[in-house]
Amino acid sequence: MSSLGATKVQPTDRMQVKEQIRVGQGLAELSGKDAREVKGDDLARHLGRYADSVTQAVSYLISTGLAEGTRGRYRATSAGREFAALWDTDSARARLLLRDLYQDHWAAREVTRILADGPLPQEEVAAALHQGLPGKLRRGIYLVEWLVIALIVHRDKRLYISLPEHQAPGPAGSGRAQGGGTRQGSPGGARRGAGATKTGGMLIMGLSMDQLRELPDEQYAEILHSLARSIRALNPAPATSA
Repeated sequence: MSSLGATKVQPTDRMQVKEQIRVGQGLAELSGKDAREVKGDDLARHLGRYADSVTQAVSYLISTGLAEGTRGRYRATSAGREFAALWDTDSARARLLLRDLYQDHWAAREVTRILADGPLPQEEVAAALHQGLPGKLRRGIYLVEWLVIALIVHRDKRLYISLPEHQAPGPAGSGRAQGGGTRQGSPGGARRGAGATKTGGMLIMGLSMDQLRELPDEQYAEILHSLARSIRALNPAPATSA
């Protein structure tokens, strides 16, 4: 993934990011658990899209590690299949998975440099990421959107982009998204609540299960990440002998 992520591939400007994600889901559906190769034309027919647009979308998915292949034959990676399965049911976990994939991605490194001195308007960040690369500026805007989804950067209500360490987190359980607005009715919270089981009065990181389900994706994902760090600290990997 690291060598692919080092190449400056941009998202297509022919589809919004939610449609690009649908391309990844379609590829995962056709690839199946056996990771079958899928022809680009077959994927385009499956999605009802033009083949050129689908090919451009897949090229970016390959750069992130969600897909693999070349010369019109593609398959979803194991991470791509997991992301596709999670996106509609637990978007916070899907975004955490994507964050891990983006650690070696060129855009994550570049945006860290761009935002080193603090938040900037989305248009400026998009233009800086797109500088010297082909195509319309919209490709830079969609790249920022991917970085937001991957939890590499945060976007506030003013459409300013910041690195996570430059955010002021809201109080736990307040339902306030980092950097601003309240999102009690967020789609992520609604999806997480569907089919959930009752757990009595158990608290996780000081929050009840009902409070966790109502959190915006970014807060929910950060709590999961913090919990995983705590578990790893309590259960360190055994030392290996030389």
